[in-house]
Amino acid sequence: MTNDYKFPLLVVGVLFVISVLIIWPSFFPTFFRSNSFLSEHWFSRPLQLGLDLVGGSYVLYEIDEEKFKEQLANRKFISLKNSLASQEIPVLSLERKGVTGEFVFVSDRSLNKAKDILSNDPDLVIEGINYETKSLIVTYKPSNLEKIAIESTDRAVEIIRNRVDQFGVAEPVIQRLGARRVLVELPGVKDLDRVKSVIGKTAQLEFRFLPRSKNVPVEKLPLFKTMDHIEVEREVVLTGDKIQKANVELTQTEGSVVAIQFNVEGAKEFAKITRENIGKNLAIILDSVVYSAPQIQTAITDGNAIITGLRNPQEARELAVVLRSGTLPAPLRVIEERVVGPTLGEIYLERAVWTLVVTLVSILALMILWYKWFGFIASISLLLNLVFIFACLVIFQATLTFPGMAALALTIGVAVDSNIIIFERIRDHLGTIPLKEAVSRGFENAYSAVLDANMTSLITSLLVYLFAHGPIKGFALIFSIGVITTLFCAVFVTKHLANWMLENNFPVRIS
Repeated sequence: MTNDYKFPLLVVGVLFVISVLIIWPSFFPTFFRSNSFLSEHWFSRPLQLGLDLVGGSYVLYEIDEEKFKEQLANRKFISLKNSLASQEIPVLSLERKGVTGEFVFVSDRSLNKAKDILSNDPDLVIEGINYETKSLIVTYKPSNLEKIAIESTDRAVEIIRNRVDQFGVAEPVIQRLGARRVLVELPGVKDLDRVKSVIGKTAQLEFRFLPRSKNVPVEKLPLFKTMDHIEVEREVVLTGDKIQKANVELTQTEGSVVAIQFNVEGAKEFAKITRENIGKNLAIILDSVVYSAPQIQTAITDGNAIITGLRNPQEARELAVVLRSGTLPAPLRVIEERVVGPTLGEIYLERAVWTLVVTLVSILALMILWYKWFGFIASISLLLNLVFIFACLVIFQATLTFPGMAALALTIGVAVDSNIIIFERIRDHLGTIPLKEAVSRGFENAYSAVLDANMTSLITSLLVYLFAHGPIKGFALIFSIGVITTLFCAVFVTKHLANWMLENNFPVRIS
């Protein structure tokens, strides 16, 4: 046996020092003070704790079903109007009431052509035809509305998750409850107003003209940052569902603005709208509030627009986030909201920590009692394993919850089991060959068993991580990290520690 253990142990030592540096702020948070140059570095971030350990925000939303159906029908009717226009069937006006729309055409010929097209639409029912007023009344099928309403809740979950992810909240719980409700739990976030302003904003972006004639139907909407109201046409000419990008820009005249860019389809529609309405005022409306109503000076063919009138840069950033993440399919009502403390209480947290400590100490004592010096080597390897796990949790910004603590306890058992397999293989050769050779053969014979056992555990935990959500996902992540560090410590660290002790004539023996 040679001194080939020196470099591997040096690597382990360097990793240990780096890991301690990473986890230090989690156990001693005042070490990196706010005025310290170290506080700006990546290794000064503490370990993230879950809602059940540190509390946070709890909000239960419910989809506003009536408004959802109205908005869905509205988008459908606008799409139909544009589609008819592209087929040279111009719509004189469109009047909407709930899930019913009345299309008025310029001639009987246009009316009949539109009737043939709309009668084949699977989502619509033709309620009436009036040749005197050249109007066609259609209604969205109730059965189709109900089906889409259920699907919209799943879409709302994904949009909320995108918004939360862009704000860097670690491992939130976002899930659908029933057909209409969405549960949101954000660990460590105590500002409920900010949570609701970002998550609950529908981000229904609309473009409507200020009245272009005296005969068009209008409605009054509030102006942003004022108590005044302004008249806009009821007809929505373009919606924000065709937005491709939304970014914050700083201008000298308007301060922080949100620059939006439409996708290819939206850019074509926006170019057509601006080309045909030069000199008219186009209102930019977000969630039924008019942000600005600039006059169209020329055709805008690049698909870009700007939302001005924002109060401050933070508001601009939040608006850009909700526009990028997508428009919620329907407004959300807050059913229940609260800032919560640890759900199981500080007493249970203290008991859980003590349970982990007692379990760890008991296992270390039993290993040393049963395997003597080799048990001592296994104990060092196990402690290093825990240090590496906590360091990885900080690096990946994973969240430690009560299920995560259960994963830590399970990892301890798996790590000890790996060492026991190795030591028992060493025992098989004792008495027949020298101790150093028995150790070498014991590790070689145990490799396949240790690798197979840990790889099956790793594959299972990765599958759970891919398909689970919330605390279960955290459990799988922590256990996966634990399996990888266990393989490293049980095979690499334990082997080279044993070689070092044997080379330096420690009285290494197995009971």
